[in-house]
Amino acid sequence: MKIFVFLQLFTLCVAAVLAGCSNEPTAPDRSKTVFPDANFFYDMIPNDAAFSDSVASHFANGARLRVSPNSSYTISFEIAGEEVPELQLFRSYEKNGSWYYQLARSLKGSLENGRVTYNFICEENSPTFWFTSLVGSDNERYTGSLKKVSFEGEGMYSQSFNLNLVVVGEYTYTSDSLSVEQLAKKIKDGFEKYYKTKIDTIFISYSSEHPEQGRNFSQNRPYVADQMEGKFPALFNVWPDSKKSAALDLILVHRIEQKNVLGFSEIFGMGMLDGGRGVVIATHQTTDFAIVQQSSESVVMVAIHESGHFFGLRHTTQTKADADVSHDFSVKEDGIGDTPWCPPIALKGESVDLAYFNRRKLFGVNVFFDCPDSRNVMYPYDMDEIDDFSFSADQLEIVRKNLTLIAH
Repeated sequence: MKIFVFLQLFTLCVAAVLAGCSNEPTAPDRSKTVFPDANFFYDMIPNDAAFSDSVASHFANGARLRVSPNSSYTISFEIAGEEVPELQLFRSYEKNGSWYYQLARSLKGSLENGRVTYNFICEENSPTFWFTSLVGSDNERYTGSLKKVSFEGEGMYSQSFNLNLVVVGEYTYTSDSLSVEQLAKKIKDGFEKYYKTKIDTIFISYSSEHPEQGRNFSQNRPYVADQMEGKFPALFNVWPDSKKSAALDLILVHRIEQKNVLGFSEIFGMGMLDGGRGVVIATHQTTDFAIVQQSSESVVMVAIHESGHFFGLRHTTQTKADADVSHDFSVKEDGIGDTPWCPPIALKGESVDLAYFNRRKLFGVNVFFDCPDSRNVMYPYDMDEIDDFSFSADQLEIVRKNLTLIAH
């Protein structure tokens, strides 16, 4: 059983886990500035359709937004009563080992049918994070309840993109013996088919030829990637060719050390937010009993699935593994209107997930069960057969919007 994985990054006091956070006044009247006050920030992904109770509970104290230059954003939520809190947005910066906040925006909202809406344009010079705070009419932190917090955005970048297939270590082939060039063409064709867009170029690169990292990767032995090595996807984001640097990297390794994992990705283009990076895919699978060589069709589908995370798509059904990474157990599915989800496997551990998986035995009982989202590209498990997969129309619309927010 192959498992698709995405890594949703989070921070404790931004990046300073133990350094401590400090507040530094940036407005003449400190009483009207209510700084974020949280040791843990839940990320808000632009154009995410899933409503997180965790985000709603922490939004007034501090949630983390990913914003891009010259992009337009809308934040909204449901609220009880007639009071419309002020939304304050903050940058963060480090000084003498501590983290500080700097007020970037103070926004007045509009209330209609119980939902408050705020609009703003980010005018930063580069992609960055902003943090939230809500201020009540008494100039203190707002303490009312929120529901269904939404963060939508659209930017200035192109809706098309290029790919860069980065072969790390020795290329160990697929089970159908495709060459690197043949595999690259198949990947390009697959992206165009499933994402319904034109891929102008798929570059082919080799880790051993990278100007900075090349000496660290031999081309003469297979490379095994560690899913927990968070910085690995960022190693190959800068090449002498600027177009290659701006492409989405598909980092091809022999296998991933963790069992049953064929690929992993950060969610919503953390790499492209600062100029590159990408997703990791493998030609072989680590199992309990053997190292299993994958077909080219499987490699292509893993690349397309993991890139879906990179472009901001969740699994159609969230598993416990997803929640363990994001620390958010309030989301069970992607919230997208035209994608079904699978309640029996939502937020279940791996052993239960695999037992529930199509026509498996659960505690000695035959379960004849098919998940309704099992043919969607963003289903959390690989179905082994490579046919009839698709994105929904709403999923492709989210990808379209998020591509305009990702520098590439």
